[in-house]
This record gives sequence, structure tokens and C-alpha cells, in this order.
Amino acid sequence: MPKMNPNVACGLNIEIPSIKEQQKIIDIIEPIEFMKNKILKTKERLLELIKVFSNFIIDDNGNKLNIIFQKEIKTKSGFYSQTADIGNFNNKIKKISFFENLPSRARIIFEKNTLYISKLLGEKKFLFRNHDKDLILSNGMWGIKSNNEFAFSNLSFFMSEIFYEHKSLFATGTTMVGLNEQSLNKIISKIKIKNDENFEKLMFVLFNSISVVSDIEDYLEKNITLLSSLLIK
Repeated sequence: MPKMNPNVACGLNIEIPSIKEQQKIIDIIEPIEFMKNKILKTKERLLELIKVFSNFIIDDNGNKLNIIFQKEIKTKSGFYSQTADIGNFNNKIKKISFFENLPSRARIIFEKNTLYISKLLGEKKFLFRNHDKDLILSNGMWGIKSNNEFAFSNLSFFMSEIFYEHKSLFATGTTMVGLNEQSLNKIISKIKIKNDENFEKLMFVLFNSISVVSDIEDYLEKNITLLSSLLIK
């Protein structure tokens, strides 16, 4: 529950609402925080399901991964999140900033139904939405998509523990150890997956559910922040 320390206002030209007004705001914030916690638990369960089920799609007698890499595009200005602003395996954007002059690494324009994964070893950062978003990401992330009828099955491989094991094996570099295009292609060339309609339907539901609950989480957080700001006028 948010708490207000009167000493915070000392020496500042701000107005603190009365205790009664503060309590009214807090009474609104608390159920929203409760909903957000429920959403977080739901998201964790969905992510665990994707991670677990994606390990079973690997099949030596299956089909090659059908993957397209998103091309980098240099953009002058826009809303940007660096890789450090992306949560670790929780589909969370922690910070978005607007830049008149974007950093040189800001080269990945966010697109719907594309899985963005971190190139760096040791990171399990990813982003996925089933809709476009006004956002540019660092080229420290891969934009991976698939255009065949088993698109979500293909994407699910990059959420599996098997992928992260391969990532450790094929990572290169000295100061910034991770996957380059050549090493990622080596992994892709070694993997075959089952093309199963029921599994594809399951992955479609799970990926889209992850997108929906992540959007709800963002919406609730924005409202909590807005309401909390009313505690100081």
C-alpha cells in the first residue's frame, strides 16, 4: 500500500492532500495492485507452459525451422528501449524513452507476431506482442518471425531450454559474448521440429495470451503510477 511521508515535502513547493483524500486514492490503488499481482501470476504460468511444451517439439525426423530474421533499419527519432530495459524472460518493457536523435544501435522496429530475443549469453530477455507497437529496439536483440502455417511452433523453439543450451555452446566474442548471425544459423540448421496442428493451436493460444496479459499488466501499472502521483499535487 502506498505511504506518504510528510517530511518528503519539506522545503518543496508541493501540496499534500488531506489524509482523507489520500485514503480515497489508496483505496482505489489497492484493488488495482491486487489485479496486477494476479496478472503477474497468470503470466508466469503461461511462460512456464511455453517453456515446458516447447522442449517437446524437437524431433530429429521432423522439419527444418522456418525462420526469417527481421532486417535492421536506421531511424532518426522515436520511442526506444535498450536491451537493458527489457525484463529477463517476463515479456516486460521496463522503460521507454523518446529520442530526437536515436542511438546508433536503435535499428529494430517493433512488429507484431515477431519474437525478439537477446543476443547476449546469459540473458533470456524476450518480447512478443500480437499487435504493432510504436517502439524501436536495440540491435542487441534478434527479431525472429515465421511465415508458414506452423509459425508459433517455430517461434516456440527460441523459448525452450534446448535453445538456451545451444546458445551457450555456440556463443562467441570476448567482452560481449553472445550469438552472431553465423552462430545462430548454425543452431537453426541443427534443429528439426514436429509440424503438429494441435501443438500449433496450443502455441497460438499461449503466445497470444502472453501478449494480452502483458498489455493488461502495462495498463494497470500506468494507472497505479497515475493515481500515486495524485498523492502529491
